[in-house]
Amino acid sequence: MNLGEFRLVLSSVISLDNTAGSAEQGLIDRAVNRGVIDVLRKTRCFVSLAWLALQDGIWEYNVPNAILEIVSCSITTGQGEDESPPLLRRTSDQITLMRKNTSAQNGTPRYYSVEGSNLILLHPVPSSTQDLHILFVPRPQPLVSSSDDPATYAQGGVPEDYHDAIEMYALWRLADYDDDGSSQMGERYRGIYQQRYREIRREIERMGTSKLSPFQIPNLRP
Repeated sequence: MNLGEFRLVLSSVISLDNTAGSAEQGLIDRAVNRGVIDVLRKTRCFVSLAWLALQDGIWEYNVPNAILEIVSCSITTGQGEDESPPLLRRTSDQITLMRKNTSAQNGTPRYYSVEGSNLILLHPVPSSTQDLHILFVPRPQPLVSSSDDPATYAQGGVPEDYHDAIEMYALWRLADYDDDGSSQMGERYRGIYQQRYREIRREIERMGTSKLSPFQIPNLRP
């Protein structure tokens, strides 16, 4: 489904004004875009990979805005080389404590933490011969035009088979907006949405993994 089709379905079910430029069409668009992000986060139905070049003595790195959520990290000595076991995720406080209590500060990172939505911390401190291999959920570009489709890579990569989950999420949010509190339709759609994204997660678990195409993330330091 593209955004125009979402607008038609949602406006007919919730009885909202789908006139171009209307306030309620804007509400529909926001609900759909929020639904794309929530489905991506809840199901991880679309995952990509990238390598981040590390630097000697640098343990803090900016997470590019293209990353919505990190799934896992590992260390390599070059693209295509053998990877370390997946790094263990810890809190930033735990990383800081390990840095204070560990005499050997440099080596192959075994732990990482994410601070806020933009900073990744590594321990031990890496060297320039290492790369951080990141599996991540990409951040989608907003759906704006009626032809925009969340199935495309740039706008989410959510397979069309799962667009009903986006629809259920949007119905939940829009019903809450439209409801006077008596029908509880928002809660009903929320329950349907929760059931659907759990089904999608089970389907994805049965699929296994597939080879992904890498791209280079710029090496940035805060």
